[in-house]
Amino acid sequence: ALYPMEEVFLKMVQPTMIEIGEQWHAGRITVTAEHFATQFIRRKLSGLFNTYNITDGRGLVLVACAPSEQHDLGVLMLSVFLVRHGWQVIYLGPEVPLRDLIETVRQLQPDLVAVAASTTETATQLLEVGRTIQAMAPPTPHFGYGGRAFNINPMLTQRMPGTFLGRDAQEAVDSIADLLSSSR
Repeated sequence: ALYPMEEVFLKMVQPTMIEIGEQWHAGRITVTAEHFATQFIRRKLSGLFNTYNITDGRGLVLVACAPSEQHDLGVLMLSVFLVRHGWQVIYLGPEVPLRDLIETVRQLQPDLVAVAASTTETATQLLEVGRTIQAMAPPTPHFGYGGRAFNINPMLTQRMPGTFLGRDAQEAVDSIADLLSSSR
């Protein structure tokens, strides 16, 4: 490949998808155009996730969206980046109810739970998610979060339990590696 996959997604695909979302929000493109672009990228990311889903024993990371968060391309991108770096990833996708997320955490006992939010409304749901995870009986996983909501309004991180993982998927991969290597 001419460019690393991560660079293509972070410097080309992600800004393009943000622009498409803003164009839809402003009424300049149709919802079908936005959905077409989203589904096209989702298919590419899903294919890469399945291709690279090999673990070198670095640990288990559970990746999900906030309970009412529908926008999952960022967490899917994070999942692809993580598996490319040898992490075992369970990708749960959008709109994961807190009750179900907690039950899954109890069953799988991941090293880290990464949850994303794209709006202030969905970011506020992460307060309860983080507090609930941090109050679990041992082994308690690390709780990390991120997403567009925190990039637009960094003040949100001051109220949030857990660790802000970064402004993009590559920063999140680096943060997860640092966090989990220091806790072993």
